[in-house]
Amino acid sequence: MSTQKKGISSELIAQKYFNKDPNNMVFVPLLGLGAIDIVVINKKTKKISLYDVKTISRRTRSYAKSNEKMIIYRPLKAIQKRLGVRHIYVDEKTEKVIIPNQASQKTIPD
Repeated sequence: MSTQKKGISSELIAQKYFNKDPNNMVFVPLLGLGAIDIVVINKKTKKISLYDVKTISRRTRSYAKSNEKMIIYRPLKAIQKRLGVRHIYVDEKTEKVIIPNQASQKTIPD
């Protein structure tokens, strides 16, 4: 599968993950362009979360006692850091979603 198709597949899995919560409204940018792949607004808590979706890549060697290969975590770009964007990692095969650092969310003022 091409890199672009993997990315689209991962974004759809992430959207499905957020849509499981009935309080979430999920938005995606037109044509998939920009530093943000998904915007999630929680109607109940009024929190806005910005995400950049990444397909999980694993290191070629396994570490520690398990045979599972470690996930490669990507750095945020400077503009993503300023906007408070977070990465969300998606394993295409298992449809597992990993969101590191749950802390940075913005709240909509009343």
